[in-house]
Amino acid sequence: MEENLEGIMWSDNWWIECDKAWFVDGRQNILCRIDLNTNECEIVAGIPDSTIKNFRLNSRCIKCGKDVFCMPQYGNSIWVYDTNNKIFSGITISNPDMVCLLMYDFWKHGDKIFAISVGLKKIIEIDIQSKKIESQYTICEKGNIAKSIMIENEIYILELENNDIYRFCLNSKTFQVYSIPNIQERMYTLCFDDDKFWMSGYKKKIYVWTKDNVVRVIDNFPLDFGIYDFSVDTVGRADCIIDEYKTPTFLYSVMVGDYIWYIPFLTNQIIYVDKKTYNLYTFDVKEECETKASILKNEMRQKYLLEYVKDNRYIGVFSFMNSSILEIDALNLVYQYKQYYVQEDHINRYAQICHNTFNEKITWQRQVYQKKLCIDNNIKQGECKCSIGQAIYNLFMKTRD
Repeated sequence: MEENLEGIMWSDNWWIECDKAWFVDGRQNILCRIDLNTNECEIVAGIPDSTIKNFRLNSRCIKCGKDVFCMPQYGNSIWVYDTNNKIFSGITISNPDMVCLLMYDFWKHGDKIFAISVGLKKIIEIDIQSKKIESQYTICEKGNIAKSIMIENEIYILELENNDIYRFCLNSKTFQVYSIPNIQERMYTLCFDDDKFWMSGYKKKIYVWTKDNVVRVIDNFPLDFGIYDFSVDTVGRADCIIDEYKTPTFLYSVMVGDYIWYIPFLTNQIIYVDKKTYNLYTFDVKEECETKASILKNEMRQKYLLEYVKDNRYIGVFSFMNSSILEIDALNLVYQYKQYYVQEDHINRYAQICHNTFNEKITWQRQVYQKKLCIDNNIKQGECKCSIGQAIYNLFMKTRD
């Protein structure tokens, strides 16, 4: 009987195309693919940019035709995987000051990809066919860039320090700068709902900027909304008293259906707001209430990563507390934890790419290591946990011989 491994590794995004999802393992820089019909995860290939420290080198991707473009965060190049020939090619990015490229946001527009490099403070225009950078456009010389969104033929970039919004026209390749009135606090997330911009920053507030240049503030957060302390000194409860944080209140905001959804970084509740009535609600997930024990074992010291939005209905987030995908049905306002699995041959492939070197502090790698021991020692499924000590002993004896 083949050994399967249930669970999934985290990534910084999934690119969904029909019944397939592509993503990059954020820890090991390995390109993966999920069959959304069978929930089987395949280990496709290790990205050549891999080094001793593979953490978030190219942890986001976008598929254009037969090619998967793996975008750099801490890596130095864009890596393109040809799904037909099963080979990678690299796109070098001019980076004389060797800053972190931090390509968080990118979109396909015609036969081009437009990507925001937070580190370079530039928009990078990539030709999909030739796999070359055509142009680069400087967004700003000073300040720091937060989130960016594309609306039809325009890209809007939120500047972190002055709360300016840079509008880049894809047709004319020109910028226009808007200053948001009457906001002193720093902003971080940016979202659009057909006629209004929605923003959040470092406080228990959501800001709505309308076309008539008026800012509406939503601050009726529930009394039990607060922030967790993910340090070793944590008490395991959210602090619901303070209302301004050192980190962003939310990492992501997305419009799905009738609501604007806010996904936490360190705060304790997912929030959604009716885009017409401005009523604010909490989306309660009982399995996500942290304890001191769960916080101390959290490998990334944060709540969630936004992986995907599918069919303008489903929101997939990676829960670090439960090491799995929490999928929210934004229409029926219900949720489920998705179960994925990796078959034995792909477990072996993952281990081979990792050179059979694993970190016991990383949940997924610990599970792979345990399953690999069972495979190598012919321990049947169901007996693995109780026999793991014997498997380790057997492996040790083999190395002695």
